[in-house]
Amino acid sequence: MIYYIVGAILLVLVVVYLCFYKQINYFVIQKSGKKRIQRKLYRTCKINNYLIMSDIQLPIEDNKAKKVDTIIIGNKYIYVTKQVVSKGEMIANNDDLKWRIINNEKLVNIDNPYAYNDRIINRLSNIIDNIDKDRIINLVVISKTLKATGTIKMFPCYIVDEDDVIDFITETENNSSLSNLDNNIQEKIAMTIYKAGIKTEKIIEKNR
Repeated sequence: MIYYIVGAILLVLVVVYLCFYKQINYFVIQKSGKKRIQRKLYRTCKINNYLIMSDIQLPIEDNKAKKVDTIIIGNKYIYVTKQVVSKGEMIANNDDLKWRIINNEKLVNIDNPYAYNDRIINRLSNIIDNIDKDRIINLVVISKTLKATGTIKMFPCYIVDEDDVIDFITETENNSSLSNLDNNIQEKIAMTIYKAGIKTEKIIEKNR
């Protein structure tokens, strides 16, 4: 008798999941948010031997600090990423102060993540010695529940779906004529960013 009850419960759960798959999937994506994307990036970067660091506080002008979602150090480029987790259509234009996300006729405005990253990149180009700014790519990573439209499709700024990030990076690296960064240089870049992050966090803690 108990087997029939368990079987019936499992059947109901399967039916509910199939009926509400999209809603459940979106709920999981929203709740896990940026951390889920970061975990995915960590796994794939480890396989490809890319250096990666997340949630780094870096100093910006006027003694302000900005948190970088994720920095990936590839063989040829440094990728500064900002993750956007939402649902619907995101209208993205380089110079707009706000980007619009439209879902079921509801409008939400978010700060321009491209501009956010750009300020960080300007700072990184000063912090890291002997690295041309053209080696730093502005990367906006969006959840798979979000579709991007607009005008940002130009080097060195890109909008990439979370499932396509590593393929995008691998293709970018392979198609570039730039020479590879030496392993020692990659590690030096990572250490420089890490030390700048630690210093910034100490300043933030002191000012609280």
